[in-house]
Amino acid sequence: MTLLDFIIRLLVVVAVGFAIGCERQITGHNTSFKTTVLIAIGSFIFVAVEVMIGKGDARMAANVITGIGFLCSGVIFKNGANVNGLNTSATLWATAAISVLIGYGHIWEGLIATAVLIGLNIIMVFGDQHIRPLDKFVDLTSTSYYIYIECLRIDVKKVKKTFLDDLPKKASVDSFELDTMTGTKCKITVKVSTKGNPYKDISNLCDKIFEKEVISVTYEKAEE
Repeated sequence: MTLLDFIIRLLVVVAVGFAIGCERQITGHNTSFKTTVLIAIGSFIFVAVEVMIGKGDARMAANVITGIGFLCSGVIFKNGANVNGLNTSATLWATAAISVLIGYGHIWEGLIATAVLIGLNIIMVFGDQHIRPLDKFVDLTSTSYYIYIECLRIDVKKVKKTFLDDLPKKASVDSFELDTMTGTKCKITVKVSTKGNPYKDISNLCDKIFEKEVISVTYEKAEE
């Protein structure tokens, strides 16, 4: 690998990492372009070392895959019964793979893979919003949850509006209680019953509530 080859491949890798990171940031994920660019550069440099010293057995690429696996696990976290961060983790893993591909000199293949990765991530966001399980494949038994919200008194109307606008179709509000904590703060306890995929529905609803800049949002399954 000549110095010119190194510079060209490095610039392509940076552009790839930046493009993938921008997609993550635009679609509201925690990982930004800074993370993807650093992963892309690191993966490329490891492979570039192997290419420059004349070893072509791809051992370095295998080690990069192992290292990225540990790094990707850091963006996966459990929220109640849901596991978040899997898509972002897979995207970081794919970013490293593309960087390795470019590091070995397959620039056009790397750019094509980048376009496919970004395109699929964008398409799958819309697909996840509109594709729902068929009723015959899900448990239609109603499950109840308590959602506990701490917020300022002036934000109570925002919270109520969220329940009106974002309550899942197969969910209903059984009770809505408001308790004063201090002069400006209050606690809202809402009992919600839902069918189908209750964990996902309640988790998504809590995420929508938290976007209203409330102090805290927690939930638990109601005892039968």
